[in-house]
Amino acid sequence: MKSAIVLAGGMGTRLKSVVSDVPKPMAPVQGRPFLEILMAYWRGQGIEHFILSVGYLAHIIQDHFGNSWQGCQISYSIETEPLGTGGGILQASKLIPSDGPFLALNGDTFFAVNLGELSEFHLQNNADITLSAFSSTNTGRYMGIITESSHQIIALNTKTQAKSCLVNGGVYALNSSFMKSMEKKQTAPQSWENDCLPQFLKDHKRLFAQTNSSDFIDIGIPEDFAKAQGFLFT
Repeated sequence: MKSAIVLAGGMGTRLKSVVSDVPKPMAPVQGRPFLEILMAYWRGQGIEHFILSVGYLAHIIQDHFGNSWQGCQISYSIETEPLGTGGGILQASKLIPSDGPFLALNGDTFFAVNLGELSEFHLQNNADITLSAFSSTNTGRYMGIITESSHQIIALNTKTQAKSCLVNGGVYALNSSFMKSMEKKQTAPQSWENDCLPQFLKDHKRLFAQTNSSDFIDIGIPEDFAKAQGFLFT
């Protein structure tokens, strides 16, 4: 995988009490825009082309990164009206230059996933979508996942009484051919997690979860944004 879509169009409503003048992915973490930290990590993992899905205050992101950043090509998928994360990924996927797999990730979370291992897992399982998952005790905030022993996903948005469960970490391996086949079937606005993924599962698409114990940070709320300031980014 050489291309990555980054969802960077959110308004960051829950974060406005501490960050109000920039898009949420550009919130300053350890003196740098959070989006820059994400892109630096994935650049180190082999990504050469970033497609930034932007909307709210898009010009701030465009002015910062331009069309090239640290040797990587930068493209923009601009939402002229809110598309939701599902519509954002679908629109941005049209800018992927090849029919091979590509990466998609949230612009407000960092998950230290090994791209080579994710790619190999995705290809070995002939998956339509592979998501990176981790075990969490915060079962009310993140999408719960149930898998078979083969790691194929059989249920999403699960509720559990257990102290921890497998949850979606927001890093995806996707196939360009699969996304092209979805173009006429999807309408916007819609949520990738709450609308698209459950529908794909209902349609018997091949969804797999690769489990990781890697570092994870979410800057979506003020408490976690504060924690990110002392987080060790790898």
